[in-house]
Amino acid sequence: MQKSFTAFKKLQAYQKLFKEKIFDDKRFQWTSRGLYALTLVWACFLFLQSMPYYQAIGLGDAAYKHGDYQAARLYFEKALNECKHFSTVAGTNDADAWQNDQRAIRAMNNLAEDLRVLGLYALAEPYYKKTVALARKKFAATRPEVAIALNNLGMLQREEGHYAESEKSYQEALELWQTRIKQNDSKLAAIMNGLARLRQDQGRYGEAESLYQQALAVNGKTLGPRDVSNAYFLSNLGGLYCDLGRYDEAKKYFEKAMFLDVHGRGIDHPDTASDLHDLATCMRLAGHSEEARSYYEHALQIRRHALGEDHPLTAKCYTGLADIERREGHFDKAQSYIDRALKIQLSALGSNHPSVADSDDVAALNYLAQNKISEASACFRRARLIRANLLAANHPDLLTSNFYLALCASRTGGEQKPDDTALKQSLEALSKTLGVKHPTVLMARQQLEPGEAGG
Repeated sequence: MQKSFTAFKKLQAYQKLFKEKIFDDKRFQWTSRGLYALTLVWACFLFLQSMPYYQAIGLGDAAYKHGDYQAARLYFEKALNECKHFSTVAGTNDADAWQNDQRAIRAMNNLAEDLRVLGLYALAEPYYKKTVALARKKFAATRPEVAIALNNLGMLQREEGHYAESEKSYQEALELWQTRIKQNDSKLAAIMNGLARLRQDQGRYGEAESLYQQALAVNGKTLGPRDVSNAYFLSNLGGLYCDLGRYDEAKKYFEKAMFLDVHGRGIDHPDTASDLHDLATCMRLAGHSEEARSYYEHALQIRRHALGEDHPLTAKCYTGLADIERREGHFDKAQSYIDRALKIQLSALGSNHPSVADSDDVAALNYLAQNKISEASACFRRARLIRANLLAANHPDLLTSNFYLALCASRTGGEQKPDDTALKQSLEALSKTLGVKHPTVLMARQQLEPGEAGG
């Protein structure tokens, strides 16, 4: 301790001597001013060099926020390309040195997020993995960047249906946060929420519920129980109960989320529209068509005003309304809504996006209810092709497509009572993955009953 104190005193003495002999000496005044001027010129150079990057990032963020994902992709790609000039500033001959810049890591992450939303999983994955690798190299383990990058990668892997890989990413992110960062904050809640979504998709509903509740508790403790950010976690819990067919409980959580969003963001905010959309879906699945229609129409009104007619979230309202009309036997009106939804989705997201497959499913069910087997089969086939290119073989959405294609095949030629092996096998696979009491499985079983083709 005495040696450390002595060294510290010596350092202070040297600093004082340097100040007296150099900085306070008028003979070195112009030298100091020259150094200051050079520093200022260098700072201006760095600023000017970074301007195209920050402009592209800003425009990309704005486009992403408004749902113009194709434009956002172009801006993020431009920002990433601008990062390649940063290696010249570092004065290195390493061609990949620019990737170590924090601005490049941000651009890669934003581009990966945009590609994921566009459903371009194969293009997004290398950027996510690169972001994780660069974060490991650039930041200390006690910093949050590595855990956040792993959380984002886990989300992509979950959406792809690669559950084992997703679990590995989420678990590492959670372990890093709990053992190295040791902060109970909103970012920890986000990681818990991601793992909960994985558990929900896996059909491990008890674990999902526990994790959602933990995430909500952590976020509520950090920011307060009435903070608007809690709405996100409440709506996810509602989505879990909706999946379980516990519609009354789901509705309560969706209403709590909407209360926070209305008072925190406003009645006309897009997040409030998302709450209304969640409530509409819950009521639709519970069989309360009129209530569901009212919620969908309110959500549609907000989204059209706030986001525009051509936004993918606007299309989701049309898909929901189409399913209500289908269930009520208004097949032409249902098809009109489906056509609107698909027009928006194909333009904004491309032909291989999961949302397009969802709309194709509703279109197929609409045809199936009219006993138009050939048309229904074509729609189910398109949906399955999208999912086969994106998802793991045991993903519930792909298994559902398999079932309905087998159902159509069994009804070709007027057969109404399917009994073929492919149909039974596809239903068994779906039941094994989701459980025999899952609403998707129950709806599939209803399709096996004569006269129940409407779903």
